Amino acid sequence: MRWIVAAALVACLAVPTYASIGNGPQEHPLEKFTTADGGMKSFAVNLNPAYSIVLNSTTQTTTGQYFLATITGPGAATDVVALYAPAPANYTTQIFVKYILGSQIPGYVPSGKGQYVFQNINYRVDTQFVLFTGGVNTNTLQTPNYNIIAQSPIITNAAPNQPVQGHLMATTDPSAMLIQWVTKNAPTPTVKYGLTSGQYTKSTVGTTATYNINNLCSGIAQGTGYFDPGSIHTANMTGLTPVTRYYYIYGSDAFGYSPENSFVSAPANGSLAEVKIIMSADNGQAYMDGSNEVRDEKPSIAVSQAIAAEVKNGYTMNVHNGDLAYADGFLADWDNYYEQMSLFAQSMPFMTVPGNHERDFPNSGDAFINPGSTDSRGECGVVYNQRQRMPQQPGWDYPALNTNASGANLRLYYSFEYGPIHFLQYDSESPFAPGSIQYEWILRDLASVDRKRTPWLIVGVHRMFYCDSSDYSSNDNGDQYMAARQRAALEAVFNQYKARALSPLLYHSLSHIDAMFYGHEHIYERTCPVKNGVCQPSDSVVNTGTLNVQGANTTTTLTNPSAPIYFLIGNAGRALTTYSFLETPVPVIYQNVNSVYGYVRMRVNATTLITEAVAIPGNYVFDTVTIIKSTPTTSAAPTTTLAPASTTPPSTTSAPVTTFAPGSTPSVLSPSPPSKADAITAALTDPATLVGDIASLPGTLLNKG
Repeated sequence: MRWIVAAALVACLAVPTYASIGNGPQEHPLEKFTTADGGMKSFAVNLNPAYSIVLNSTTQTTTGQYFLATITGPGAATDVVALYAPAPANYTTQIFVKYILGSQIPGYVPSGKGQYVFQNINYRVDTQFVLFTGGVNTNTLQTPNYNIIAQSPIITNAAPNQPVQGHLMATTDPSAMLIQWVTKNAPTPTVKYGLTSGQYTKSTVGTTATYNINNLCSGIAQGTGYFDPGSIHTANMTGLTPVTRYYYIYGSDAFGYSPENSFVSAPANGSLAEVKIIMSADNGQAYMDGSNEVRDEKPSIAVSQAIAAEVKNGYTMNVHNGDLAYADGFLADWDNYYEQMSLFAQSMPFMTVPGNHERDFPNSGDAFINPGSTDSRGECGVVYNQRQRMPQQPGWDYPALNTNASGANLRLYYSFEYGPIHFLQYDSESPFAPGSIQYEWILRDLASVDRKRTPWLIVGVHRMFYCDSSDYSSNDNGDQYMAARQRAALEAVFNQYKARALSPLLYHSLSHIDAMFYGHEHIYERTCPVKNGVCQPSDSVVNTGTLNVQGANTTTTLTNPSAPIYFLIGNAGRALTTYSFLETPVPVIYQNVNSVYGYVRMRVNATTLITEAVAIPGNYVFDTVTIIKSTPTTSAAPTTTLAPASTTPPSTTSAPVTTFAPGSTPSVLSPSPPSKADAITAALTDPATLVGDIASLPGTLLNKG
C-alpha cells in the first residue's frame, strides 16, 4: 500500500494551478451541512460493520501532526470523512471542523479501501474522524440528512497547552513588540528574548483574554459555528534596540515553550533609513491536507509561503488590510488561519484592519444600514478584536469584551510610525463620515503628522476608495456606492489637510497623503495620482509598458505627484475577481489591472518609495511604481537609490518609454468622460463643497457611514 500513501501525500500537499473562479460571496464549505437559518441538518448514528476508519496513531502530541487514516467500505464518491473537535461530539448541535469527500481518497473508489494523510492542527481538545453518507447536496427534506456509519478511535490530545499560533504585532513604541499566542488554559504566559540564539536575557509575563459564545452577536458564530478559542495570551517585549535582531520563545514554565523564532525590531522614531514592508489584503486560509473540498482560498497557502520567503530578503513587516480568515462564523477556521500566518507572522509584525468578513452584522454598530450586511455571520468584530491587538491610541481602552452583544463599542482604527512612514489605518466597516468618532480621530491624527520626521503618509483601509468594478448597486455597501461614500467623507481631507510640520521636501502650503492601500475586491489595481476622479500632474512622469489595459506589465516613475496613488491589493488568496466583472474599457485612471494572486513589496527611505506587485505562482513583478520627493532647487534623484527588481513575467513585451517634461500633464492623464461612479459621487455631495469647508459636508447620506 506504499504507493497509495505516496499518492495521498501528493494529493494532499501539492501546490495546484489556480484559476479565477469569479467574484462575489463564496459559500463556506461547512454551510453545505447547515440549514438556511444557520442551524444543523440532521445527523444520525447508524454504524455499519462493513465500514471502518483505522488510524496509525490515536495520540496527538503537537500541532500539524500527520495521521494516516485507512478507510474501508463499499466506497462511494459522495461519502464524507469529517473531523470532529471536541470528541466525542454532539451530532445534533455540533458541526465538524473539516472534511474530505470519498472521491478525494486514493483507492477508496471503487476498490472500497483507501488511505488519506490528514494534518491536524492543535485544537486543544480530543478529536475524532467519522464517515457518513449523504454527500454535500443531500435532500433537506430527507430525515436524517446524513447517516454516520463509521467512527475512528478518539484521538487523545496530549498537549492541549502547547503554545501555538504565534504572531507579532508592532506598537506605537518602536522599542517594543507584542507577541500573541493561544493555549487551552496555561497559567503565567511568558515570552523570553535576547540578542543571541538560545540565550534569553529578558522575559515578560503577559496577559490572557478570551471570548465566549455570549460575547458574539448572533448567526452561525453564536450557533453551529461556535468553537472555544481557548486562552489568548499577549506579551510585550520591551527595551528593544532599533533595527536589531532578537530571538525569542513564548509559552510557560508549566507547559513548555515554542520553538525559537526571531524578528528585527523597528527603526527608531525619526529614522529616515530604508524600510522594507509587505502589503496585502484578502488572504483567507486553507487546510494543508486538502480538506474542505476546493475551498476557494487554497492560493493563500502559496502566497503565505512566498511572504515567508521575503523575510530572508530583509522585509520586516506585513500590513494586511482586511478580510483575514474568512471564518464567516465557523470559528475553528481562526485556529487554522493563525497556524498558516505563523509561517511569516512569527518573524515580522502582522498589522491589520478589519474587513467586512470580520466586522459586519446588522445592528452591531457597523457602517451599513441599507440593507445591512451579514458578512461576519455574527462575529461582529469581537473575534478580530481579541486576536489582533493593534496599537492602542492615547486615551483609549480596549473593551475587554463586547458585553452588550454588539460591536458598537469597538474602535478598530489606529496609527503608528515605522521609519519614514506614518501609517493611518482606518476602519471602513464602522462609521467614518463627518460627525462620527472615527472621522474626528482621522482629523486629529492627520494634524499630528510631522512630515519632517515621517515624510511619507500612507493610509490603509479595507474597502475600495477607487475601483474598477461593475458593481453599481444602490445598497450602501456596493462597490461603487461605498467608494463614493468614502470619497465624499474623506477625499478632501486626504488631499488638503494642514501638516503639522512641513518637510523641506514638501514645498506646498497644503499636504496630501502619498498612497492608499485597500482590498475587498480580489484583484490588483493601481491608479495614476488621482483627485476627484481625475489624474493629476507630477513634476515628471516616465511610463514603460501599456497602461490602462487588463493584464498589464508596467513601470511608472513619478517625481512630486500632486495627488495620492491608490492601490487595490485584495489578491492575496481569496478567489480572484474576474476581468468580466470589471468595466470595459478600463477607466483611464487605472493604469495597471491584473487578476492574479500575489502581494506588494514596498521599500521606502527619506525621498523614494518603490512598490513592486508580485504575482504568485511565478514570483514575477508585473507593476513597479517609484515615487520621488524632491524640492524645486535639488535634483530629483533620491538620497539612497532603491533599485527595482529586474524580474519580468514570461512572454511579455514592453511598450516604448514615454517621458513627460517637468510640470506637464501627459495626454494619457486626461479626464475620462463622466461615468456612473461620477453620478453616484455627485448624488452624494458636491465636489466643490469638499474642496472648501470640510465641516460643512452634507450629512443626509454621509452620517450613515
